[in-house]
Amino acid sequence: MLKRKGKRWLGLLLAVSMLIPGNVTAFVSAEGSAPAANEGVSLVEDAGRRNFSVPSEEKHAYDPFARLETEEATEAYREQVEIAEDTIIYKQTEKTGLFRSTPRPETDAGELESLGIAVDTAQELNRRKVDSGLFSSTYEVTYEAELDGDVWETVDSLSRLDGIVDAQPDYVYHTTAIGVPDATTDPDFDRQWYLSELHAQDTWQEYAGMGITPGMETVVAVIDTGVDYTHPDLQSSMWVNAVEYGGLPGVDDDGNGYVDDIYGVSTVGGTRDHTGDPMDDHGHGTHVAGIIAMTAGNEQGGAGLAYGTKIMAIKAGQATGSFADTDIAEAIRYAVANGADVINMSFGGYGHSFLVEEALQDAFGSCVLVASAGNDGIPTSDAPPEFLRKADTYPAGYSYVLGVMASDQNGQLASFSNWDYYGDLNAEYELIAPGVNIFSTLPGGRYAPWSGTSMAAPVVSAAAAILRTKYFDKDLYSSRFIMGQLASATEDTVTYVDMLEEPHTYAALNIQDSLNNLPKPNLSLKSSYLFDGEDIAAGNDNDGIVDAGETIDLGLVLRNQWGLATDITVTADAKSQSGIENPNVEFINDTIQMEDVGTFSEQDNGFRYDGDYLEGTDNPIRFKIKDDTINDAHIPINVHVSARNGFDEEDTAVYGFDFTITFYVQRGRVLKGRVTEDMTLTKEDYWIIENSLYIPEGVTVDVEPGTQIQFWSSEPEGPYAEKAMAYIQVEGEFLVNGTEKEPVELFPSTAFQNYGVDIRGGLDVNYAAHPASETAGKTVLRYANILNPILNINEGDHLTLVQDPDSIRYRYVSGSTIQEGTGYSEAQRLTVQRLTDSVVRALRHGENGRFAFYGNAERVLFDGCSIAASGVKALMNPRPTFTQCAFVGNQAEVKNGLGPASNVTNPGEPFCGASHEFSRVYSVNGRKYVLLDYGTYQNFPLYHYQSAQNGDGSGVSIFHYPQLWTLLNRLAESRGGTLACFGSEEEWQAVQDTVLPDFSGKSITFGLTADPHTGELGWVDGSAGYFPIQGASGSAGNYYPYGYLQVTSSGTIYKGTSDTVYPPLLLEYPDTVPDEVITASYTTDDYREALPEWQEKAFHGNAVLNRLLNPDTAAWMKVQTYTGTGSGSVENTDAFSATDNYWGTEDERLIQSQITDFDDYVELADIVHTPWLTLDSPELEDIYPFVTKAYVTDLEGNPLESVGFQTVQIHVEFNRDMDRLIQPMVSYGPAEPYTDHVVGGDWVDARHWVGETSVKPLIDSGTQYIRVKGGAAADDNWLVTGTDWGRFAFTIHNTGVQAMNLQAEGREEEVRLSWSQTDYDTLAGYNLYRADKEDGPFTKLNTTLIPGTIRDFNDTDVEAGKDYYYYFTVVGTDMSESDPSNTAKATPVDNIKPVLEHTRVIRGKYGEALSFSATATDNVGVEYVKVFYRAQGEESWNTLNLSAGENNRYFGVIPAGEVSRDGMEYYIEVSDGTSVARDGSAQAPIRIAIDSTAVIYSVSPSYVDTAAVAGGVTAILTGVNFTEDMELLVHGKPVEYTFDSDKQLTFQIPAGSIGRADIKLMRDGEVAATLTNAITYEDADSEVQILGGSVKARESVRLPIMVTADGELLAIQLKLKLNRGLFSDVAFEKAEETSGAIADYNTDSAGNVTIVMSSATAIPTDTPIGYLVLTAKDLSDTTSTPIQLTEATLNNVNAASRVDGSVTVEPNFTVGGRITYYKDGTPMAGVTVRLSNGMSAVTDEDGRYTITGVTTGNVRVIPELHGMVNDAVTAYDASLILQAIVGKTTLSEDQQIAANVDGDTELTAMDAAYILQKSVGMIDGDYPGSGAEWVFTPSDQTVSLTGDNTSLDFTAYLLGDVNGDWSAAG
Repeated sequence: MLKRKGKRWLGLLLAVSMLIPGNVTAFVSAEGSAPAANEGVSLVEDAGRRNFSVPSEEKHAYDPFARLETEEATEAYREQVEIAEDTIIYKQTEKTGLFRSTPRPETDAGELESLGIAVDTAQELNRRKVDSGLFSSTYEVTYEAELDGDVWETVDSLSRLDGIVDAQPDYVYHTTAIGVPDATTDPDFDRQWYLSELHAQDTWQEYAGMGITPGMETVVAVIDTGVDYTHPDLQSSMWVNAVEYGGLPGVDDDGNGYVDDIYGVSTVGGTRDHTGDPMDDHGHGTHVAGIIAMTAGNEQGGAGLAYGTKIMAIKAGQATGSFADTDIAEAIRYAVANGADVINMSFGGYGHSFLVEEALQDAFGSCVLVASAGNDGIPTSDAPPEFLRKADTYPAGYSYVLGVMASDQNGQLASFSNWDYYGDLNAEYELIAPGVNIFSTLPGGRYAPWSGTSMAAPVVSAAAAILRTKYFDKDLYSSRFIMGQLASATEDTVTYVDMLEEPHTYAALNIQDSLNNLPKPNLSLKSSYLFDGEDIAAGNDNDGIVDAGETIDLGLVLRNQWGLATDITVTADAKSQSGIENPNVEFINDTIQMEDVGTFSEQDNGFRYDGDYLEGTDNPIRFKIKDDTINDAHIPINVHVSARNGFDEEDTAVYGFDFTITFYVQRGRVLKGRVTEDMTLTKEDYWIIENSLYIPEGVTVDVEPGTQIQFWSSEPEGPYAEKAMAYIQVEGEFLVNGTEKEPVELFPSTAFQNYGVDIRGGLDVNYAAHPASETAGKTVLRYANILNPILNINEGDHLTLVQDPDSIRYRYVSGSTIQEGTGYSEAQRLTVQRLTDSVVRALRHGENGRFAFYGNAERVLFDGCSIAASGVKALMNPRPTFTQCAFVGNQAEVKNGLGPASNVTNPGEPFCGASHEFSRVYSVNGRKYVLLDYGTYQNFPLYHYQSAQNGDGSGVSIFHYPQLWTLLNRLAESRGGTLACFGSEEEWQAVQDTVLPDFSGKSITFGLTADPHTGELGWVDGSAGYFPIQGASGSAGNYYPYGYLQVTSSGTIYKGTSDTVYPPLLLEYPDTVPDEVITASYTTDDYREALPEWQEKAFHGNAVLNRLLNPDTAAWMKVQTYTGTGSGSVENTDAFSATDNYWGTEDERLIQSQITDFDDYVELADIVHTPWLTLDSPELEDIYPFVTKAYVTDLEGNPLESVGFQTVQIHVEFNRDMDRLIQPMVSYGPAEPYTDHVVGGDWVDARHWVGETSVKPLIDSGTQYIRVKGGAAADDNWLVTGTDWGRFAFTIHNTGVQAMNLQAEGREEEVRLSWSQTDYDTLAGYNLYRADKEDGPFTKLNTTLIPGTIRDFNDTDVEAGKDYYYYFTVVGTDMSESDPSNTAKATPVDNIKPVLEHTRVIRGKYGEALSFSATATDNVGVEYVKVFYRAQGEESWNTLNLSAGENNRYFGVIPAGEVSRDGMEYYIEVSDGTSVARDGSAQAPIRIAIDSTAVIYSVSPSYVDTAAVAGGVTAILTGVNFTEDMELLVHGKPVEYTFDSDKQLTFQIPAGSIGRADIKLMRDGEVAATLTNAITYEDADSEVQILGGSVKARESVRLPIMVTADGELLAIQLKLKLNRGLFSDVAFEKAEETSGAIADYNTDSAGNVTIVMSSATAIPTDTPIGYLVLTAKDLSDTTSTPIQLTEATLNNVNAASRVDGSVTVEPNFTVGGRITYYKDGTPMAGVTVRLSNGMSAVTDEDGRYTITGVTTGNVRVIPELHGMVNDAVTAYDASLILQAIVGKTTLSEDQQIAANVDGDTELTAMDAAYILQKSVGMIDGDYPGSGAEWVFTPSDQTVSLTGDNTSLDFTAYLLGDVNGDWSAAG
């Protein structure tokens, strides 16, 4: 009895996997049937497979092929296989319960024992949980037990029991020579090269040793084009749906919507098209499946990498190989629902699919997802712009899908494979695996090797299945874990170097590593954000762009590729690679801790959210960018991450990861958004177009000379940041006004060097060339240099437009997102309505061909461009025009072939085909008349209108009737006639009667004219006086300068009402003109001669300078035509003009070759190009400057076509006068760049330059091309010639003496001579000559003629180490002797080396020379002593020849200018001509340490006046280690200087404001030396003044403080002294004009006042900066006190003048009292009270008065009143006086006062008389004598005030009111 004991590995007891004899495996089903040979599956191998479990009610074990076999075959199989007769293996279900934690078998043990199974001693092989409920769990447990009974009968019986899942015998296996597949078990095994590459056999062997088949108990779902499940090498590897397999055919037994889905399913098409048959009708899926699981050991095909796994075939791809999103998503869901462990997806696309993405996300929890990266050989979308093709492939690009790239047999990235640009950063594709020549299965039993990432993906899927076999517990080992082991555990890598020479390293599949390596952290920086919100620091602007002065929080997201990262510490610095701290960065917090990160997981540093909005981080790296950081400063932040391994407590290593985050600092004035008011951009500021800038209508932006405008800044780095789009949209006015000396500079930023300067003026490109086209705004650029121009402007003058990159990148809005690329049409356009006197250089488009030009160009150089002008086919659209332009180097070869050659298409207005016919000729009164009829407008010889565009974008037609009318009249004149004219009524009547009746109802054009201003009519022949017109007033404005007459059917004639030329024209001729001449059809030549001025349009007066020496015309710029179809299109009968141009030649054949028109292809229109300009044409000097000739002469000026060994002159001639102070660069060479030999020379005259060069034919033989560049026009230096190359050439020939070549070689004790000659055929022999000096004398060596057959000679009469010089001559058969050959030098070998003694130089100082000395001796003589030196880090060596001195001493000096501050290295060498001796060597040089520190000692003068500086003040800067490459900054601004020496610089002190200025010397952007407060700017006119005033006690006064100073005033500090005892409060207030400044003040009791003020911008001067506010105390006397300015500094410099002020403090008293009437004390209102100082007041209703602000101490108070008698004076009052006089009554004292009206102090009858007169109105006003109506007691009061007095009361008396009955009411 045989029994096999299992081995346990990871809780799994399995039998050792071996091959059954005859390579037969066995399997038994419940029905007792068995699969065919070689197709069985062992239950042990599949123990615990949840996918194959069946409901217990099915009561049969898994047998995928049971239905296919007969009972006979089953019996035969059972007899064939070898089994252990006393052992049974079975799988049963066991469950736990609510109150039972130990699983209990569902099968009764008694039933098993009744079958002879020893249950008590059964050994558990495997246990797997298959279901987990709320109160119970279900397990499938496999047992091996002893059996007392028949094995097969027991298997059949067990399969019918409840709770039994599977049953099988214990098969007996026998080992073969090896335990794993190889070429002996699978004949095509050797074709599977990748198995060896992956060490697959080692993995298999390891598994076999543990009784495991690779991939066992796993299912790989292959979502593809299906799988041929009948393939002999796949049959036994197919997954089987047990329920469907054991169910009824044609029935959906498992209810999943698919009928008979035994091996998988097809999801192709709609739901009703889905089937249970996944048969492959393409081949792709079968090939993929075979790579994974080809059956091993079956003596056919090969072996799958995971040959123990099962393939679930899911057909989602059609026969064409295409896949639909819905089909893929359904396939994924099916795989998940049916227990797939791995899903392989060897397909992909460049678009996201929500359906697929959602299905994959759902699948990730249970399946390892694998997909191919694609086969387009392109990088992922995060590649830089240089990669024009890039995209992310999906589903491979998802982070939860293993994206697989392909490698080849050499371990390199396959040429076709897509690749991941940033590797771990974005993790689009995680892994690379073999994908070239992968051998596998194909439908129909076939095999083939295929290549692709589709083949690499299943290799990884197979590896995933192998790992899942080991890590089977999905609750513990998730899909993410398996992915991490595959992608990160491997130590193998593949490195790919891209076209930019950037390396990219990828993890390469290594299954052994994935199985055996423990996880270790592998962190990458997934993303980073820059937060610059105001909550971080004041002054931040929260725009995501780093500005100078901002404080930044750095947010980080770390991604872990593998393992568990714990104890994460992040530190940051801003050091350079050499460890130098960046001076612009100040860290506030450079170290943080972060939380743990698991496999393929991410972690941030405490991101803070407001709802869902990311607003910052609570755990930031924080740093500040210093205020003085320059714009566009490149700031790298180095992020250092350290972590520990959280998966291995024994791993004490700290794992480090370094990343660098780079950003650019923005410092300048940012312009973006809407400009709301007029503004001027000046050179004092650096301007940045950060994003789109809109100049609306009504707003003007002026740009002053010297201004710099940077387009683009830096990408916002904050969260949610949108990409910037930097451009200017102009609907107002944008006016750039540079000058020749100070042009305006417009350019992209450093971070956006491949992007454009984009100005959008609104011109429609189709109409830009027409002057009638308008725009809403106005864009004019004058004197500007523009890099990468994308312009749409009205006018450009003196511009230099240069394109730097091969293609300008362009951003645009597509939908709601910002896209970018190089193919967008707007990025390929230069649209300028009028471009004059400008340079356009290198405009081209590397991706889509030519750069388009729209508009009009005058005197413009197009240099090295690939442009297209026009190309339109419609006649009505205006075309670009070119006048006096030069086209240089506009060939296809420009920039390595990027872009085709330039062309100009359909130049100017065309002459159309002009189909026409003539009527018969009418003879009338000695004149002839004929009707010329063109039928329609389209047949006119000139198209009658063009389309243009208004400013609002609407179209407008520009009619060409004047031009057309003139042309038609000239046609008639060319044959002796005119348009018909009528000088009299008789003439008209005759024509009306004879001619017009045949054309009634037509509008006919005559020769009628009218003055458009006066309306005066006339005829073209000059006659006037008669006009047969009805209904015309003849007044001004009713007529046009040409027109038609309408002939009605009744013969009535009307003047036309519009400026229209109608197709019928009536022509008039003398009767002497023959009819055949009159009616001869007009030709294009007729039109051309009739309107010659037309030829001046469009393409006229230009120089087209093609490289005519290159016969390939495809490389030439062309002027061409382009026809179209439809009404108004160009046709082959049309003609265009390109006359009066210079074509670089006078050869008509070459000129015609530069034109493509009807002469080349009959379907094209014609181009008229005659006449053309020649070199003698005077018009040439009006064209943009260019080279007319370049040629070679000998030194006497004789032209040379070929040159030998000689010195020659190169002549260059120009078309116009050139500036003789500017030298052109002239050079020549055989090929690009044609600068092999640069020629020096000078101007002969203003148009002729000559240089001289020596030619050496041995080196330079062949054709040489002349290159000329950089000459400037004499009258306009802006007009610089282009790079003119390849148009002129000469040939260097090696002939005559040059064909004689002698070579000499020094040997020991002899000189070996050999020679050759190719120019003498009739030679007799040779003579050899020798000399001791190069210049002779030479003596002949040979005593007899050396025969012509001998070409060598040994000179043995020589001394070692001595120089000898030789030449030979050729002796002809006529005994003539040729000129000498070249001179050859040789030195016999000296075997004794020279002796060198040298003291090494090891230290030096930068800016100072290095001195060297040595002693050298030799037996023969020292030939040289040389020092070979270089700066450290350089590759090439420089040579210093030491000069000989006395006593064998040699000396030499390396100039200070060649001493590098980085250090020097050298070696010294002595030679005797043969041998050398050295100290040091090139491999081990002597190092010299260089002290390069620069120090500034002083500057003189150090004090200057601001006014003097404006006139120019020369200063001298002294110090050490100055170098000419330093930049001098005064007060932060660059200043030109003269380098006097390394210790002295001379410069002009720049104009400046009062204050102190630092001086800095900069080198390579870093400070080399600084002298702080070096220059003090004093202002002799500066003044600070306190303006005086006065103030009353207890009141305040504001005294203005005035400052006068030159320039920008930023800081003021004042100290004042005043009498503090006079004031209760002293304060300072800012003036409104200085509200933007900050200020403070302080006072003390001693009267000292300190005032300070500072501002970031200039403080206004000549207006108060503020006010000294004084509040006076209460004083009794007026007091004046001075306010002294004891100190006044402006910008820390004393003001030149201080003007003190003063203040007068006056008393402030109050005077008051009450006035009442004498009789009854009634208050007196309305009484005026006056003071002696002029102040007054009026009493109120209570009789009171108050006067405040009385400043004098002594004052008189006087009341007065007039009027208000109120009828109170009566006769009764008079009678009382009389009674008192006679003693009848007595008056009181008060009554007496009232009665004494005449003021004489006595009562008399006269007082009574006056009262009577008053009562009857005879006295109006004051009484005589007293002169008053009212009197007061006291009459006045005089007081001396020392304080307020408000008790100065008075009693009022109305004179005459004796009885006292006065009242205020009357």
